[in-house]
Amino acid sequence: MADTAETVEVTKDEADQRQFDALAITNPDPAFHYRWARKRDINMARHKFNGYEVVDSTSDKVRSILTDGTRMKKGEDTSTMVEVSDMVLMRTPRANHERIIREREDKIRRQTRSVAASYKRAVGQIAGPGNAYEEHQDNKQMRGMSEKAHDKLQAEQNNERKRELERLGLKG
Repeated sequence: MADTAETVEVTKDEADQRQFDALAITNPDPAFHYRWARKRDINMARHKFNGYEVVDSTSDKVRSILTDGTRMKKGEDTSTMVEVSDMVLMRTPRANHERIIREREDKIRRQTRSVAASYKRAVGQIAGPGNAYEEHQDNKQMRGMSEKAHDKLQAEQNNERKRELERLGLKG
């Protein structure tokens, strides 16, 4: 008798997935980038400083996907803000959002270079200059090379040096 494994596959259709995404919005203006922010004063002030504004439900058509008809219910709005739980919907022009993202990526690149430079300085102080290398994604020669492949390459280079020294009549 052959063993047959029984499997159960559960799939959610798109309607089920949308019902549980409490932060989804409807009718967004394509000229703006939207985000949810906690109602705490410090969070609201930080987002306003970065160019976000609170979405006013009287002048903007964007809304939370949650309604009385969805499985997850939305409470009544107590102000003109679009709210879900302790979060408020905010928006900024798309160009401002792209500027913020570029600045964040530039900051990450600067920090990465700084960490790499600190690492090289520390290695240079401990091991001396020229005794270490850094494996980094920008190094085209090291891309995709495993430690085992690197060790093999090092062994091949050492063997090549030995053969060259023997050819020249020197012992290595």
